Amino acid sequence: LARITPPGRAHFRDLAVHPAGEWFTTVGSDGKARAWSLADFAEARAIDLGAGKLHAVAIDPNGKTGAAGADGGAVVLWD
Repeated sequence: LARITPPGRAHFRDLAVHPAGEWFTTVGSDGKARAWSLADFAEARAIDLGAGKLHAVAIDPNGKTGAAGADGGAVVLWD
């Protein structure tokens, strides 16, 4: 369908689809969570979570909170 290229030298580590099915979130080695539109695969926003390299991402079933796993076992939550 589309090819999403990581910005700069970042490498994607994980992806989670929002429950509404309108966008998805990626996390990567640059420490940012990025929201992408499923309609056109454009990056909608990027958030630097300040936790170093991110390895995993999840979105809660109600779609209001995201969680990312980082180096050293840290877990970061965001709205």
